Amino acid sequence: MMPRMSKRTLRPDLLPKMDAYWRAVNYLSVGQIYLYDNPLLKKSLERAHIKPRLLGHWGTTPGLNRRSLHDKRIEHKQYIAEQGEDMPEIRKWKWRGLESDTTPNSA
Repeated sequence: MMPRMSKRTLRPDLLPKMDAYWRAVNYLSVGQIYLYDNPLLKKSLERAHIKPRLLGHWGTTPGLNRRSLHDKRIEHKQYIAEQGEDMPEIRKWKWRGLESDTTPNSA
């Protein structure tokens, strides 16, 4: 017998954020699978960047990334329910490329 599915849905603002994260992780995964260096393509792509023999394959990557995203979201919600604050690894996030070192929760 299959478990009953909850009718709960994500907050409307959360789904686009999760989708954007999932797309970014998939993009980086492709870079890790196919390229030696330069996964963000900050330099022009050259033949020397491309691996002649691949380690891993694309087939399982999107599904694993999706599962990881949802597992982390559940873990995060449980941590907040128990501790009343964000997980330490989320509190310590730094956004690279910004002029100042800020965290997501700073005002």
